[in-house]
Amino acid sequence: MTEPTLRPALHNEADARFLLAVRNDPLAREVSLQREKIDWEAHWSWYEAGFEGDRRLVYIGIWGGQRIGYVRFDRTEPANAALVSIALAPDHRGRGHATPLLKTGVAQAIAAWSLERVIAEIHPDNARSIKLFERCAFVAQDARSADGFRRFSHPARRLHK
Repeated sequence: MTEPTLRPALHNEADARFLLAVRNDPLAREVSLQREKIDWEAHWSWYEAGFEGDRRLVYIGIWGGQRIGYVRFDRTEPANAALVSIALAPDHRGRGHATPLLKTGVAQAIAAWSLERVIAEIHPDNARSIKLFERCAFVAQDARSADGFRRFSHPARRLHK
């Protein structure tokens, strides 16, 4: 079968509920910046706000006609950088889908926002994510986030040349 593809998240309940289900999966929460389970009302409010302005991009990963995960970008200050987050549905982990989704998502976010840098903050015990981001040209930084997460940076400007 072919590699998974990305499409922009739609402003509808189906995509919002899919993101919430993936985000609230226990394994995803275990390595997330925010570990608490999120309820539907709070998530829907956050999801709708993402369609206002130009501060968030959310892409849905599709494979075999099914939603399999998401890649999200939130603009940071300065505005020429973005924080990336990726998560796969539990039944699609370990199948090699994350690398093409992350690479495609990064390229699309860079093109959409003319980014100079994409940043990832990864739980220090999340070895699979660390390897994923390194495979996708992210480089470990010396600084850690306030929560103790490891920081990785993708030099997006290289893709502009």
